[in-house]
Amino acid sequence: TEIYTLSLHDALPIYWMQKNYGKDNFLVNKFDPPLPYPDASFDIVYSVSILTHLNEESGLNWLEDICRILKPGGYALITVLGTYGSKVQKFMNLAYPTCNMREHLQQGEGLDTKGFVFLPYETTAIISGVSGEYGASLHSEAYIRETWSRFFEVVSVNEGVVDNLQDLV
Repeated sequence: TEIYTLSLHDALPIYWMQKNYGKDNFLVNKFDPPLPYPDASFDIVYSVSILTHLNEESGLNWLEDICRILKPGGYALITVLGTYGSKVQKFMNLAYPTCNMREHLQQGEGLDTKGFVFLPYETTAIISGVSGEYGASLHSEAYIRETWSRFFEVVSVNEGVVDNLQDLV
């Protein structure tokens, strides 16, 4: 059985799927973990453009929970904005609401030295259900390999896989 979980801002498609295909296979998760699944429930878990908006603590909490629900030998496919994405013109032209990521990066603050950069949006009202900081975050490959290895074996970091912008870990 496949189970699909989406974040709160994707609630309407999930409710539609529940109505048309059954409540047991679809749910809307909360902003903070844990997911309502037993340990070692899934062979594959994927997350697209979620960690790109979370602060470090929230991101690490989600990685820990994803690790918990993965079966031994399972795979987590997770996208992030990385060094590649931070340098492509498309990223630099994105209009992040009330976030000065472009100026922050142009001043040389962060990614190469810290490995992780998070700049919160001034408001979380743009997405309902957000109970913590929400903004724009960037992860360097070195940071991912060092920090995420607490939860997973990092097999690869593939640059620009999603929309020629986000990296797939």
